[in-house]
Amino acid sequence: MAELEISYNGVRIDGEIDVSAFVYEAHAWGSLDWAEASFPDPEGRWARWAPRAGDTVSARLGAARTGPMHVTRARRRGGTVDIRAISAPPEMTAPRWRSWDTVRLHQLCEQIAEECGLRCELYGVDDRLYGQVIQGGTGDARFLARRLAMEGASLIVFDGRLAVVSGEWIQRQAPIGSIALGSGPGVELADRSGSAWGGCRVAAGPFAGEFRAGPGPLLHRALECPVSGDAEAARFARGLLRSANRDAAAVLVRRAEGLGWLCAGGVAALSVDGDPSWSGPHVVEKVRHDFVAEVSSAAFARFLEGY
Repeated sequence: MAELEISYNGVRIDGEIDVSAFVYEAHAWGSLDWAEASFPDPEGRWARWAPRAGDTVSARLGAARTGPMHVTRARRRGGTVDIRAISAPPEMTAPRWRSWDTVRLHQLCEQIAEECGLRCELYGVDDRLYGQVIQGGTGDARFLARRLAMEGASLIVFDGRLAVVSGEWIQRQAPIGSIALGSGPGVELADRSGSAWGGCRVAAGPFAGEFRAGPGPLLHRALECPVSGDAEAARFARGLLRSANRDAAAVLVRRAEGLGWLCAGGVAALSVDGDPSWSGPHVVEKVRHDFVAEVSSAAFARFLEGY
């Protein structure tokens, strides 16, 4: 059995504390990873570290690890210390008001990463040129996630890195592992593809554009951000359609053992005994590791084709 390692502000402390709960959830589609932990502390040993917002906490159990997580809340509840943390530094969630003229997407990503003390990594994302970009009172993480969704991409903040990843690029990657799934109560095949959007139409000021991938209803999106013309609106429609449909067909696995190697944004090869038509490569869109129970839950999205 693997040993649970916990560090606080970069120092190993698992030999000095007890842990009653430590859950870490990671996301592929732009939401920030988060962790919640509870530490029984009837003797007040945590007073030595004086936990507060802005500290870092991390956990590792075998192949599963959180990387440094930034504490957003630390409180004592009776004889227990409760901590909540996210994968991004605090400045990445603080609201900002600013704008850029004639700026490229890679420049935006690299600037935001540098300002937040992160290393920027780009995977399969075209360096689009924008006439104007406005950040109107949202945090960097939400602002960038929305911009990337229009380009069919997402951000993943993990272990001091801001990874900007194209959904199509993810689907071109080799699986990081294989999973054989039975038909027990812990496995659900969630197929909403019959009601998936067939196309998207974007309207922004005097410009409009449409992208259609197949049959199905048309998604209408009105954008408040500046758009340079009909062609850019059509490109945004393609990205937003992918974002709207990317979890239309998913395999859900709950509280399974041996899945600590899963990471959000990777690809896993599934073998589904109950319905072989679901077998094949899937994007790991979300994974939750329970470090105390030593089980994992995950959502695997079927690949999108044609866009």
